[in-house]
Amino acid sequence: MFRVIDGSTALLRRLGVRYPTLLQQVRAIVRRHTLEVGGHVVEFRADETFTVFENPAAAINAAVEIQTVIQRTGWPGKADLRLRIGIHTGEAAITD
Repeated sequence: MFRVIDGSTALLRRLGVRYPTLLQQVRAIVRRHTLEVGGHVVEFRADETFTVFENPAAAINAAVEIQTVIQRTGWPGKADLRLRIGIHTGEAAITD
């Protein structure tokens, strides 16, 4: 599953010094709901996340929970935070 904050550059400009706190909160939400369904966080980079799951249903469950929590959370500056989440459902090969 890949996740990114929609409009992150504009949001960063608008929130300024409050943006890092928002980013930490988003990462904590993603981490918590990924781990709850047995997924693994591969990488956090800027406003992006790459996570993996044993099956597509777990990824979908995590994505739904993440989006639900994001929409229910009060964000700094009354930001209308939106995430784009994509899920690849093909077979993966574990490599270096």
